[in-house]
Amino acid sequence: MTRDDNRAAGRWSRAASEAVATRLAEITTGGVPAVPGLRALAAESVAAGRWREPRLTEALVSLADRLERGESLSDALAKAGAPEDFLAALECGLRAGRPEQTLARYANYTAGLSRLRGDLAVAVAYPTLMIALTFTLLSVIAVTLVPQFRGMFTSFGSELPLMTTVVLGGAEFLAGNLWWISAGIAVFAAVSVMLKLSRNRVVSRLLRFVPVVGSIRHAAAMARSTHALAFLVENAVPLPEAVRLAGKASDDAFVADRAATAAGRIGSGVAFADAVADARVFPPEAVRGCDWARPPEELAKSLHAIGDVHETRVRTLTQLAISFVEPATLVLCGTLLSVTVIAMFTPLIKLLQCLS
Repeated sequence: MTRDDNRAAGRWSRAASEAVATRLAEITTGGVPAVPGLRALAAESVAAGRWREPRLTEALVSLADRLERGESLSDALAKAGAPEDFLAALECGLRAGRPEQTLARYANYTAGLSRLRGDLAVAVAYPTLMIALTFTLLSVIAVTLVPQFRGMFTSFGSELPLMTTVVLGGAEFLAGNLWWISAGIAVFAAVSVMLKLSRNRVVSRLLRFVPVVGSIRHAAAMARSTHALAFLVENAVPLPEAVRLAGKASDDAFVADRAATAAGRIGSGVAFADAVADARVFPPEAVRGCDWARPPEELAKSLHAIGDVHETRVRTLTQLAISFVEPATLVLCGTLLSVTVIAMFTPLIKLLQCLS
């Protein structure tokens, strides 16, 4: 066994999977040999400087090497780190003799998920940036300007207004504990990212009860799982496996766990509607409102339409949250800065009046 076979490959992200599926679809449709096409994609990845996917180029080269040695496409993709839903659908596409159609569908499916994630990321970026800038500005004021005002007030020995006393005390606390506060924020952010990456089931379930955030997460999970189920059903993946993989595609550990339970019940002979309804893995309209006896292509269209409805709900809830959070953040930031400025200059105005 070669060194390349022993090399561990990390799981691809959806963006990487979309790029590979798109290029493989173009290669298979156009009759271009797979190995040169994959090597060209790896070269393009290096030229584009895709720092977000540091292992993508290595995975593409490894995939081309395995195909060159005669491995099947599905085996090579599995060893390279392709997602399970990609592999399951591709296996069915290969058996049906239409892998290029499966690859093209997967590229469209992952592109939709990427757009949804992008919309959510942009939605939280502005308030987060505003809060970070405000904290930075207040920290600079507390460390550099406030001590000078404190010395000036002490030298005059005059009685300070309550607002000024509170601001001076707050600035002193912030300046004295700035490193601890910054470290706490960094640890909180790191733990949040780790929990997100680990997809902890308990954390995922607790987040459901957070106002607004829980509703957005649930709607996003329903959109992802429904689109994934549509894609898998359209490519003739067996229903128990399709339900399990759709749950994993939701990016919600709680939904994924429920989906695995539902898939086991379906495999043991329980009707799909009963197993899925009890587990609450998919939207009720996807369970009761779809005719599961219809051809897979028509059923997939209905499921994709339901997924689009939940995507719209995610965007609507996100916009409502932004319409409240953005002005609230601006008001909070403006109030803190205004109070600080007023508290510092009010005693100076009184001193100037006394001197005049």
